[in-house]
Amino acid sequence: METPTISSSQTSIPVNIQERIAADPEQKKLYDAAVEFQSLFINMMLKSMRATLKEKDDLLYGGQTQEIFSDMLYDQYSRQMSKDPKFNLAEQIFQQISPQNASSERARMEYNRNVPPSISGEELHDPLQWRQ
Repeated sequence: METPTISSSQTSIPVNIQERIAADPEQKKLYDAAVEFQSLFINMMLKSMRATLKEKDDLLYGGQTQEIFSDMLYDQYSRQMSKDPKFNLAEQIFQQISPQNASSERARMEYNRNVPPSISGEELHDPLQWRQ
């Protein structure tokens, strides 16, 4: 069974991420990957929930055909849930892995400011050596 795919064009992109995508179009690919991961995560969550049901004990159990259509139904559920702006896992993932993350940018600038200009590559691996 194919996993559901969804792109950011099918979801409402938060304004702060729209601004970053406008500034750097490569960020859209990163956000698309985050949205795809969100959809996959929801799909796995729903499958785990469905696995707890004892369908074979049900009088109306339809066998393998019902399982196939149930898989398709839950794929659609995961796609619809991914489109909901209240489920913002993709936004959180994007904020964490984006290279323009403010905290990582700050940390990189802080690191670059503390590195002396005459440091060698070998000394760079041992920052305690050049700080003394």
